[in-house]
Amino acid sequence: MARPLGLTLRGGSYQLRIVIPKDLRDGYEGRTDIRISLGKLDRALAYPLAHRMRAEKESEFAQRRLELSPHKVTEVTSQLSKAIASQVHALVLRQDDTARDEPEIRAVLMELATLTSLDALTIRGKAKGGAKAEKDSLDGLSAGAAEVLSDLNLHKEAGAAVDLARRNLNAVKPMADQIARSMGIAVDWTTSSGRDALKESLAAYRKACEDRSKRDQGEFIPTPQAEPVNPAAVAPLKTHKLSEVFDKWRVSGDNPSAATIRKKQASVNHYVNLMQDAPIESLNKAMGVEFASALLGACKMQKTAKDHLDGVKSLLNFAMDKLGWLKVNEWAAQSIQVKKRNQRKPWPSEELRKLVDSPLFKSYQLPTIPSAGGAAAYWVPLLGLYTGARQSELCQLRIEDLQDTPEGFVLYVLRDGGDHEDGTPGTTTKTEASNRRLPVHSDLIALGLKDYWQDMKEAGHKVLFPDIKRAPDRSAGEYFSDWFLIYRREQGIDRRWVDFHAFRHTAATRLTDAGVSDSVADYLTGHGGNGRGSAGRYKAMQEIGPALEKLRYPELGLRRVYPVR
Repeated sequence: MARPLGLTLRGGSYQLRIVIPKDLRDGYEGRTDIRISLGKLDRALAYPLAHRMRAEKESEFAQRRLELSPHKVTEVTSQLSKAIASQVHALVLRQDDTARDEPEIRAVLMELATLTSLDALTIRGKAKGGAKAEKDSLDGLSAGAAEVLSDLNLHKEAGAAVDLARRNLNAVKPMADQIARSMGIAVDWTTSSGRDALKESLAAYRKACEDRSKRDQGEFIPTPQAEPVNPAAVAPLKTHKLSEVFDKWRVSGDNPSAATIRKKQASVNHYVNLMQDAPIESLNKAMGVEFASALLGACKMQKTAKDHLDGVKSLLNFAMDKLGWLKVNEWAAQSIQVKKRNQRKPWPSEELRKLVDSPLFKSYQLPTIPSAGGAAAYWVPLLGLYTGARQSELCQLRIEDLQDTPEGFVLYVLRDGGDHEDGTPGTTTKTEASNRRLPVHSDLIALGLKDYWQDMKEAGHKVLFPDIKRAPDRSAGEYFSDWFLIYRREQGIDRRWVDFHAFRHTAATRLTDAGVSDSVADYLTGHGGNGRGSAGRYKAMQEIGPALEKLRYPELGLRRVYPVR
């Protein structure tokens, strides 16, 4: 059996720590956790006991959350009315059971017996008899305590009868309201159906008081089990599917990229298949563990399973923070651990030489295959080497993303909505930290990139690589990626992970080897993972320009093959 969460062994004694959810701590006097000592038990006993106690507390948390955020009901169905009345009847009889069975209540009844009797000898007799009776818990109530309880029950029965005759619904409303809230609902008792439900509960209360008196007369009246609430008895709770959250997120204004939308849709599909599309309001921590385990079984790679779990968690956060459909994300702490493997490494110099040893780079003979994107086949790999940018970031570049400024020729990598009026398409980046302004490396200018940009601009193109084929709602670099795979294999470069994305590692490694700081290297390549990099601002050209110029590839031996203007 797995070790229960929060269970520790100290000094031979097991201790269980259960963290109280933040939204419930006010109800626990501000405490952050509950600590329970299980004593010195064998592991075989301690583990199941800790699991059971944790499950009981999780159930208690769920119940308190229901009571704190009840679903409002204005129309009380007959089934719900009957269920509440049944629980009123059961609750009153359970209170009577407590009075007859609990030692503390017995002691109070005995004290009342001594205070209300008019015969002092009887008082002493009852007190002594009661004291003797309490020495053995199987003796039950003393005669005096039983007499007091009978009087109290008769008084309660008479009061209930008067309330029922007067239709005093306030007499039972607090009890009925408490029961309803324990079901997770808040009833509007002022409606016609609400008043009818209180009448039924008042009648049940009157019947329970009668039953208490019958017990005093020696009748055996068992305490009934409260009738369970049929979900159909409650006005249907408004629930939401994860797909509804996805639809809201997709048009929320965060402008997610097409690739991000596809990945999130795949995560939703896994959720639908593995969790039977359970409403998000029904999710609990145990279901999160179940989903994570199912993902690990359904996905070939741990990283893929983690990405899908994170995708679903982000949608649940959106449902909580932006839509208000959830009070808390029960899966927030759920995670899948992935063993890190740095499989992509910098391109070796000999394979970089192979890459450019072709008519494409030696004489600007552009491939005719449509997925190559015309001139993109020449410029995009070079841009990848000299910027460390992602393939999709480069393939989507627009004419306006390169500018000739007083600070030099610069390139912008942006998340931008575009301009539908003049036909300028939108662009995207993986994260906000990936937005950046880069100086164009002098080697690229020497190879003719600025002239190529000027030629495309004068030809009236809106994008830098107009021949790149792009399917609707797909990333700009998808078709180009297919061509690059074919091309590098033709050049004899067939090792796994030596691909376009490895250009980022190549650029980052060479920048580091040249003494460029991590902060600047992260900014140049669009890495914002550690809070470094751009963090939403552009770095000064005088800081990053000299750093970028340290990025060199002397082994390539490139010369200009693009026509001179």
